[in-house]
Amino acid sequence: MLQERNSTLMFAIQTAAKARIHDFHPQELAGLVWSFASMAEKDVPLMCAITNVVGRKLDSQTPFRPREIVGMAWSFAALRFSDERMLSSIAMASMSIISQFIP
Repeated sequence: MLQERNSTLMFAIQTAAKARIHDFHPQELAGLVWSFASMAEKDVPLMCAITNVVGRKLDSQTPFRPREIVGMAWSFAALRFSDERMLSSIAMASMSIISQFIP
């Protein structure tokens, strides 16, 4: 875990991500939420924006790979951030590609 936070840098990342979140691909969304979770940085407005985009992309059949789904599920759990619609979408997407999951 990151030992020292740079609040100016975190604010810049949050602001830039919020402005372009709808352009992010599944891997970028998973990486973004994982990076915040790995630093225990819970920016609620950004997490809400991410869950909205993830939910829409999953509902529209945008392909997510198992590692992206697992990474997002872990990250939101680590942040103790729950969104029922997004969790339901993750569950449905997981079931549709369960054969691709490798232990």
